[in-house]
Parts: sequence; C-alpha cells; structure tokens
Amino acid sequence: MSEGHLFTPDEVAQRMHDAEANRVIPFDEFLTWRSTMKVYLAAPYSRKDEIKGYAEELRAGGVTVTSSWLEEPHTPTTQMQDLTHEEHLKYAVQDVKDVHAAKLLVFFTDPTGTIVRGGRHVEFGIALERRMPIFVIGEQRENIFHHMPGVMHFESWEKVRALLIAMSEPTSA
Repeated sequence: MSEGHLFTPDEVAQRMHDAEANRVIPFDEFLTWRSTMKVYLAAPYSRKDEIKGYAEELRAGGVTVTSSWLEEPHTPTTQMQDLTHEEHLKYAVQDVKDVHAAKLLVFFTDPTGTIVRGGRHVEFGIALERRMPIFVIGEQRENIFHHMPGVMHFESWEKVRALLIAMSEPTSA
C-alpha cells in the first residue's frame, strides 16, 4: 500500500495497534468512536490560519477538534520571545490537555524543512505515548517515530479530511 493511499475505516482500524497488548483494535470497537470523534491538529504555528480553516471543515463534518491553540489571540508570525513565561506555561498546559481530550492526532509536516519550533513534535510524542492513532500529512517522515505502528501517512489534507468525516458519520442500521 503506498503512502498516498486513502485508507478505508477498515484499513485504519487494522493498522491501529495497541502496543501494550500487541493487538489490532477490533473494528467494532473502533466504530464506537464515530459518535465521539475528537481530533487534535498538530502543526507549525506559522500555519495557524490554514489549520484553523481545516478545523472549521472538520467541525462542519461533525468532527470535534480539540486544538484550542487555533483560538489563541496571537498572529501566526508570533515568535517565542514575544510571549511571557506565564503565557508559554499556560499554553503548554492547555495543549497537553487538548491532546489528552482527543482520540486521534493529525500531524502536519513542514514541507520547507525550515521550521525550528517543535511544539507539534511534543504533541506527537504525547499521542504516541497514549497509543493514539496518528495521521501524518506530508511526503516526508520528519523523525524516527514517524515509523511507529499506529502512525499512518497521507499525502494530502483532502484525503485525511474525507476519512475523518467518514469516520465520524453514524452507521446506518
């Protein structure tokens, strides 16, 4: 299966591993997520406006987005030194809570390879430790952890959006 393949919900469920129990999550268990699909969007802060638009698309499709960083009052060009220690601490604690509130993390890579801030990598690590499924959007794997079980790669936002919305739709009886 190529990296750009649009996974079906069955394929996604088959690829999501519970590392501790070393088992694949059964699809019927995965289906229970449909009514409560909660997603965290992890991306470079410089892409905030773009990602905020993606969050709106997901919400319109019935997906809950837990990424409150998108609502912070700062512009995408805000630099680390522009904020106080107290602001950094407040946002870091909230981001951890937001990742914990999600059931799946979507990680946006840096196609330019020039972004030096790394908050999204920490968020990725939190999701990995919690054994959450992770969807990576972008052509490159940015670090060794992008090769872990439960990490799925997609070439475009459009494919991930379609899958997440399909996964959030209730099944017909």
